[in-house]
Amino acid sequence: MSMSEMHAVQDDCGFEIDTALARSVIYDALTEGFRPPGAGTLRTLTSGDALETLRAAAEVVDAQSSSSSSAEPILPAVQRLADVSHLTPEMISDSRERLFGHTARGVVCPFETEYGGSDSAFRQPQELADIAGFYLAFGLRQKPETEERVDHIGCQCEFMGFLGRKEALVLERGRASAAGPSASDHEMLEETRRAGKMFLRGHIGRFGRTFASRLMSADPAGLHGRLGDILFRLIGVECDRWGVAIGSPTLELRSTTESDAPMACGTAPELIQIQRPS
Repeated sequence: MSMSEMHAVQDDCGFEIDTALARSVIYDALTEGFRPPGAGTLRTLTSGDALETLRAAAEVVDAQSSSSSSAEPILPAVQRLADVSHLTPEMISDSRERLFGHTARGVVCPFETEYGGSDSAFRQPQELADIAGFYLAFGLRQKPETEERVDHIGCQCEFMGFLGRKEALVLERGRASAAGPSASDHEMLEETRRAGKMFLRGHIGRFGRTFASRLMSADPAGLHGRLGDILFRLIGVECDRWGVAIGSPTLELRSTTESDAPMACGTAPELIQIQRPS
């Protein structure tokens, strides 16, 4: 391999690292926004430094789209976060309460397995187990004190952000090695990317645009509606990147004839909070 070819390979690897990290930055911001707000939520999402970081990440992710892509760019949606920088933590908390409520069926449902056809109630346990299996495959386990289900949109965004960081780490390790990536690193990179593609196709990419569309309609001028716009566009870019069929923005909620009990009362094995192994 000539020196120019080596530089080209290194440049390609650097772009892949930047893109993986940029995706994780955006997913992490969505995770923060879809979770119950904390003291640092607004700072994480709407401060000057945070917006600059998100803008830079959106530019990198948008740059990966081909000229023939029909996916909407993410940057315009990120820039609109500046319009809600005046909101207070109390206003954000009230908005989340109004939109998501205390049950699985708030104004906007953030749980994947609540969407589907007439037979989805019978498939729900299998789908929850499948989602949990993705997390566990990467050593991610639930926190005993949490009451967040594995299919919550915040949990799914956190997992996708984790995969982006893991991909970047493996790529960087291979680039830093004089011998190039090891066989185990190559295998880990392939497994990480495969998991991201499969999770996109089977889960967050399948229902995420429906959730995002409902959120934009229910909160057009608020923080959560703007986060929905970012998620809607990010899923479009991601599906285009992987050649995955994009999910419908109009999925219906499954029948609730069996029970309308608050889903936060589920048993511990059904609840998960992503946590890195110590």
